[in-house]
Amino acid sequence: MMIPLSASKYLRDHFIGSFVNEAHPSHWDPANDKGVFAITLLCLAYWNAAAGLAHAKAKATSKETIEFMAVCLGNSSPPFGHRYKGRAAIIYSLFRHGLVHHRIPGELEGKSSTVAWVLGRDLDDQRHLLLLGPLSPSDPDRLGFGLTLRAPIIASKPRLYIGLKPDLLFEHSLRAFEQFASQCERDSNLFRAVQIGVEAAKGPREIEGKGVVELVDAALDAPDPWP
Repeated sequence: MMIPLSASKYLRDHFIGSFVNEAHPSHWDPANDKGVFAITLLCLAYWNAAAGLAHAKAKATSKETIEFMAVCLGNSSPPFGHRYKGRAAIIYSLFRHGLVHHRIPGELEGKSSTVAWVLGRDLDDQRHLLLLGPLSPSDPDRLGFGLTLRAPIIASKPRLYIGLKPDLLFEHSLRAFEQFASQCERDSNLFRAVQIGVEAAKGPREIEGKGVVELVDAALDAPDPWP
């Protein structure tokens, strides 16, 4: 039985429409890797928002977002589905958090190794989400992704490298969001969750961070005069 289309219509007309308008790779000339960070960050921001809708809340946790990405992007065509399922945690933690907080992805440290990155709009499709390594400090540099991958010089933990092509991340994300909208039409529980998530996202957000409430309140207490 098909259920009312309001939630799926929101996903298609507003969520997906906004995603295409804001993050489509055609907005950036691929020469010199323009847009390489912007496309990646926008895709992952939309995944965080989509996970919130799926969990009937305004803001999904990192863990909820990673698990949602692994499920949805795990349906991508081979070899990418398998890579998304196993590496969503690296993708989100390395690229989303790195770009938001440090402007660059940086290097992510796990318990036994670290992971660095290779981003490129001209990266070969088959190298998207390829994970190469590990390289220990005693190992020679190796060729990978068409580049020389450096072994860590001082760090005690071995280093791996993951490749990402922003254009493919967008393409796969768009397809997954469209499948999410279709699933919403068939699944009454998901339909309701999205409805609740949409309403939650429309409401005022709590201010996070110690001392930030006082700063915002001080700014709100000094409005400009009406024209």
